[in-house]
Amino acid sequence: MRVVITESQNAILRRYGRIKELFDNYLLVHNVTPFDTFESFFQALCWDIAVDMIDRTKMGQDSYVTLRNQMIQFVKNHFYDEYKEWWERRTNRINESVDKKKKIFIDLLGEDLINSIQKITSAKELPKEFLKSLGTSKIQDYIDAYGPLHYFILDGEEFIYKDRVNPKGEEYEMFVNSKGESFLNGQITNRLGLDYTGLKFYEVIDMFFNEEESLNEDVDKNKKFLTNVMGVDFTGKIEQVTSVYDVPYNFYRKGIFTMPDVASYLNRFGPMYIFELDGRRFIYQDRGRYESFISEDGIVYEDKIPEQLGIDIMGLRFSDIVNMYFNEDDDVITEDEDKMLRNKAQRRMGFIDQHVNELERDDVCEYWTEDEVDDYVDSSMSNIVQQVCEQIGSFDLYNELYEYLVDNGYQSQFRDFFIDTKNNYC
Repeated sequence: MRVVITESQNAILRRYGRIKELFDNYLLVHNVTPFDTFESFFQALCWDIAVDMIDRTKMGQDSYVTLRNQMIQFVKNHFYDEYKEWWERRTNRINESVDKKKKIFIDLLGEDLINSIQKITSAKELPKEFLKSLGTSKIQDYIDAYGPLHYFILDGEEFIYKDRVNPKGEEYEMFVNSKGESFLNGQITNRLGLDYTGLKFYEVIDMFFNEEESLNEDVDKNKKFLTNVMGVDFTGKIEQVTSVYDVPYNFYRKGIFTMPDVASYLNRFGPMYIFELDGRRFIYQDRGRYESFISEDGIVYEDKIPEQLGIDIMGLRFSDIVNMYFNEDDDVITEDEDKMLRNKAQRRMGFIDQHVNELERDDVCEYWTEDEVDDYVDSSMSNIVQQVCEQIGSFDLYNELYEYLVDNGYQSQFRDFFIDTKNNYC
């Protein structure tokens, strides 16, 4: 049911644009925590907007609560669909991240094995072969004493698994097949191919089934796994390039780059990264449709670096490695600093709109061909995000700002502007 706002409140309705601005800024500035639900986050959003709007009207205390509640309902009625779309896009991005993590282990262990893993909290959940060979009561007593088991199938053979601690306090893993045969000392992990990764089977279980595990623990396990696969630990060894002056002089001296080249790449594609591999330094940049690797001796590497590191077969890009290893110690920001950066970014929304409104058609006609529309859009998006990051003095929100612009239609605006210019102006 829609709430009717009376004529005396028309001033608020006339400020619909301000409500929309508050709505967009709230989604940009506020993080969704693990405790937030779809409904609770939306309620907080509506409340925040209503309070801001009503405070600006300087209403008397007697009518304040009533008008605030009406405004909350107004926001719910008019912005629910847009909020739902935003929440679903955010959820899809999170699922993509989780799926990529799962893909690593699916590629390593096999989809059949991963899909076969089941948590067992009762002996009755196991196939009857286990009950015959081990005994129902014995299995149930074991579960009651030591906690859930996990069932899986490896090469057509059924197993149950449990991580244990012996009387000396030493951890070990126990695997038992449906015939009642026990396997210890890495026999099964060797068959799984986990021995060379340094991971235990319980860590694979945690990756897929431990929903309460903290983000930091999850990231640490991913790092441990990737470090073993790649044979290289990039912790603290990746440097971000956000200025022409961040590029080592050696790259300029040998003619690999010029400063205008670097400035152009940074404006178009965002930050570069410097890392060392096998005693040589490389400059890396994610350019969307491909990844650029250039060594300090001027050699261009395309797919060779991911192949050398062994991440290509996992469906990973080097950007995934950068995201995991970069910025973990020196550039950790506090909650107050994060809030300050977000507030700074919020105040730049007007600048972004002004930038879009002042796009030059002559530049499109002179410098871009009709089949370069994707490059133009990528360049324009990167350029505006780069400018905002430079204005707020940090690139920590670069990816989030970029996604915000995509979610709010700016990417489409750049594309429409390009096509309209080519069709009707040039």
